[in-house]
Amino acid sequence: MLSYTPRLFSTTRKKLPDWGYHIYRTTYTTESDTLFPQAIEYIEAAIKQDFENDGGWPSIYLQGPDVKRKASAKYQSVIRDDREQFNNASIPEIRAHFEALVKSDGPEVNTSSPGKSVCIMIDEESLQTLKHKTVDCIKTDMRDDRETETDSYVKVIEWRMISAYDESDAEDKVEGFQGWMKCWTRALWNVWIQLWNEDSLSEMYEDIDESEGIYLV
Repeated sequence: MLSYTPRLFSTTRKKLPDWGYHIYRTTYTTESDTLFPQAIEYIEAAIKQDFENDGGWPSIYLQGPDVKRKASAKYQSVIRDDREQFNNASIPEIRAHFEALVKSDGPEVNTSSPGKSVCIMIDEESLQTLKHKTVDCIKTDMRDDRETETDSYVKVIEWRMISAYDESDAEDKVEGFQGWMKCWTRALWNVWIQLWNEDSLSEMYEDIDESEGIYLV
């Protein structure tokens, strides 16, 4: 896992902040009623595990041995689970809802933070890739430890994609990028820290595994 300059938690901060992704559910089949909670439990545990395993947090260690554990405990995704509003919602519809949600917090909100710049969508397609994922899989599903397992993924969507680029930035556009990407569930912590390092989702899109069409780190 790559290291980076930690800006999520300041050594002068008296209280550790809550942090996490907004996750949208857009499938409401009978099967999904069982699979979705299981998928959320897995994703939450995986992000916390990858956070705790990351060695690039010198400011965390300077604050004492318990701070990293406490910071991990502060991770909590915001689950957007509303059948009437989100059943079979498209990516543009989820993007529009998330953009309105972020902007409703007012101009003073830090919209560059990962939790305010992208959201996660779990539709039927991605939920099926998570079908057999449980918390028990976390220690055995890293890529170096397996050979044949199909990658589980979610869809990561940025809300700035339309307004962020204009004709003067044409050279910065990434071919094929439509403001979202499929992301391996074990790469979500990597996405978070790269966004904190001010990398863009389009830059990560350039690194997608062409054979699988999924961002794998």
